[in-house]
Amino acid sequence: MSSTSSLFDPQAMALDNSSATSLSSCDYSSSAETEPSEVELPPTYSPSPPPDYSSKPQAGEQCVARTSRRRRASENRSFITYKKPKIQLSIKNCNKVDGLPTYGQGGCIQGEITLDERDTILSVAVKLEGAVSVTPNWAAGPLNSVLFSNMYTLWNSETSLTDVCPSIVPFYVPFPLAYMDRVQQRMRPLPPTCSIAWGGAISYYIITVIVTFKSWKLPLINRLAKVSWLTARLRYHPIIRPPRPMLLSSTLSTYLQYPDEWHHEPWSLKWPSSGSEGETLECHMYIPSVRVFVTSEAIPFHLHLRGLSSTIDSLMRSTKSSSRKKGSDIYSLRVSLVRQTSISFRGWKTCGHHVLDEWKLELQPSATLLDDTSSDLNFTTRDWTGELAFEKSVETTGFTTGELSVKDYIRLSLVTKDSAASTLSHAIPIRLVTEHCVYA
Repeated sequence: MSSTSSLFDPQAMALDNSSATSLSSCDYSSSAETEPSEVELPPTYSPSPPPDYSSKPQAGEQCVARTSRRRRASENRSFITYKKPKIQLSIKNCNKVDGLPTYGQGGCIQGEITLDERDTILSVAVKLEGAVSVTPNWAAGPLNSVLFSNMYTLWNSETSLTDVCPSIVPFYVPFPLAYMDRVQQRMRPLPPTCSIAWGGAISYYIITVIVTFKSWKLPLINRLAKVSWLTARLRYHPIIRPPRPMLLSSTLSTYLQYPDEWHHEPWSLKWPSSGSEGETLECHMYIPSVRVFVTSEAIPFHLHLRGLSSTIDSLMRSTKSSSRKKGSDIYSLRVSLVRQTSISFRGWKTCGHHVLDEWKLELQPSATLLDDTSSDLNFTTRDWTGELAFEKSVETTGFTTGELSVKDYIRLSLVTKDSAASTLSHAIPIRLVTEHCVYA
């Protein structure tokens, strides 16, 4: 009991209260009266004019690439009309090229249909269709393959609130962005409208107005109907541009300054000789790394060869420098721009090559692209630089469908002096487009 009472000793409680009082009465006036230190301001700066920026290269500078910007839609719009009895098709706000309404990727066909004898009309519809047609030499006529066929009903007497068809029916029909390739079971972009003389292959697009009329005005025999069509051809020309421009200079020094701007394509081959195995010739082809070229611009290239001195000398004797192919001359070395057209239709396959341009080389005996570290005096190197230009017009880009394929290549060929049929070649895939980059 004594121990318990000591816990509640009044004297101890008094001591505790006095200590608490002394703590609460602590003097903080000294800290409150302390003056704050002065804040140092940042030094003053005299304003300076901003640097002079310019998009034009200065002395010693060169523009390598620019950001492209979409061009505004053309303001030159046309109004084209097609007529037949009782039906008139008017296509509005379209670009007219070669007499045809022309549309690009994602384009929309806007127009209106003017109708006569409206009280006899049962329905009005439009159909947009794309197809590929080929004419093999063994076929009696063209063989067609439909890429897509989209039907749109504009007016129907059974579902319309009005009994009589309007005299003018407007419509807006978009081009699809892609179609289903039934041959390879994959989605593909629409091919451009084109006509290829070799193989009789064409790709085309049409829009058809389909109007269903009553055969008689008697209501008891309305089911006896007749259908009238009005078809108009369209031109589909998607605008495809290079992702960036290529270097304008085609000198060998640009490769040394900007190696990333050039695509390197090595090729080793056996040069025909009297030996059983032949002699190895190393070829190094350099073209702009963008590999997408506008048909109105020349394509620069560099060619580096390395091999036995006897092989190079034999090649040089048979190569006519700074010349093009003329007549029946046979060149040992050719650099060609080739368009390949392949047709595959219902088991029938064929392929053809059309040379758009062949090389003109200028020998550069003192310049070299690669460091030749070999100490073997029997080996030597040669370098050429040249340009591939388009002497013939190219109106469409390459494309691929299940039935028709158009591809472009730069082809390096070595032809023996004995026969042009003995040819060794190497192809570099490229893409040709018809539109330039749009600079910001």
